[in-house]
Amino acid sequence: MSFKVSFLVNAVPKYRNAFYRKLIEESGFDVKIFCHSGSVSGLTDYHDRLHDNVRVFPYLKIGREWMVISFIPILRLLRSCDLLVVEGNPRYITHLLIAIYCLAFRKPVILWTMGHSFRNIRWAKKLRLWFSSLFDFVMVYSDFEVEDFSNYK
Repeated sequence: MSFKVSFLVNAVPKYRNAFYRKLIEESGFDVKIFCHSGSVSGLTDYHDRLHDNVRVFPYLKIGREWMVISFIPILRLLRSCDLLVVEGNPRYITHLLIAIYCLAFRKPVILWTMGHSFRNIRWAKKLRLWFSSLFDFVMVYSDFEVEDFSNYK
């Protein structure tokens, strides 16, 4: 029986494709990626290249993705994995609620977020750092962000 890891993310853009492919092919884990359908945040979607490992679901965006609500089969997602990696963008309300649920009910979870965003609004960064500090495990994109998060805790 293989260890099951699920990712809950907005999209599978080109720059993440190699990461997912390597994880699927070389880790020995049973990897599933739950993502939105179509192009999200102006990113070209590459989820079709990962075939059976991707579960696509619709979403509703308010404004220009100021807030996003995902129509995801939550129970299937939570039951299908031993570890959940959740994208930590606070605009994705459903992702946020699922991450909080995992914390509350001690479901193993890793928050995948960024310390530095495109706009890098001061209050938004503080909110992101505070929210991330609630989690035992946080995955970020760079060494600079690791240092940023470490300094906050």
